[in-house]
Amino acid sequence: MDYEDVITRGAAFGAASDATDDATEDGSDDDATDPATEARWELIGELHRTTGREAFEAVVAAAESDDRARRLVGLDALGQIGYKANRPYLEETLPVLLGAVGTVGAVGGVRDEDAEAVASAVTALGHVADPRSLVAVLQQVGHVDDAVRFAVAVALPALTDSDEPAADVTGALITLTRDPDPDVRDWATFGLGAQLHADGPEVRAALVARLDDDHDDDAVEEAMMGLVRRGDPRGTAPLLNQLWRLVDDDSVLPGTLVFEAAAISGTKDVLPPLRRLWQRRDGFEPSARRMLAEALDSLGDPVSPVELVEPVEPVQPVEPES
Repeated sequence: MDYEDVITRGAAFGAASDATDDATEDGSDDDATDPATEARWELIGELHRTTGREAFEAVVAAAESDDRARRLVGLDALGQIGYKANRPYLEETLPVLLGAVGTVGAVGGVRDEDAEAVASAVTALGHVADPRSLVAVLQQVGHVDDAVRFAVAVALPALTDSDEPAADVTGALITLTRDPDPDVRDWATFGLGAQLHADGPEVRAALVARLDDDHDDDAVEEAMMGLVRRGDPRGTAPLLNQLWRLVDDDSVLPGTLVFEAAAISGTKDVLPPLRRLWQRRDGFEPSARRMLAEALDSLGDPVSPVELVEPVEPVQPVEPES
């Protein structure tokens, strides 16, 4: 593989995506459907799958480049490069990423004022999952850019012991559950409520506060799950409300989280709405159907083996060529 060519093409796609964003009249940034963004990440995925030193050194050079598009490709690749060989370059990766977020004393540690580059470096540090980067990531909790704070919320749980999380991590996630950006709130609530086993009045108060989040249903469900996991009865009423809302509004497709919370809750009160939802399961995603079946089973109301058979999608006839 020509690693320089992969990096160059990835940088070109990144620059094209940026140009598309700049030209969007309403200022929206729909990366999920941007062909240039998709092509860029496919190339970064190729770099992730490499295991040799030549590839690693090319990626490091890109991450330290003065060219913004190449630097972003390098940072996005560094977090997971070599995963097929158990990440052999982690020790050398850490100082490069710490340098990108401006940690004092890091090799080449000049703060990168490009918020997207800082977000990429923080995301990569989350993948590297080395606790030595915790201080650098915590320094970004109050960053002015939403993308950086989002990266912090995603990365923090990986930088501490999930069973006995550091108080600084718990406190930072509590702060981020109140963030003005809904995606940041959602991931911070997920990290606090599901990924870490932190508990206590402040943790529970932060989760309870998100139950009233009028702008982010995902954060509400994450908070509900977090409370149910901790045996807090304040999670039960919102869980029942959400289940009955799903029953009453068949335009809303459930995910797995609400059914997982129902299973963990242990209360039989959730069985009536769960059974009603099972009756129209064919419209659900397979993962949601399976989790719903598991919830019913764990609560003592298993579905029959016949009902567990997944529906077969009809085969569309192929028109003969003329």
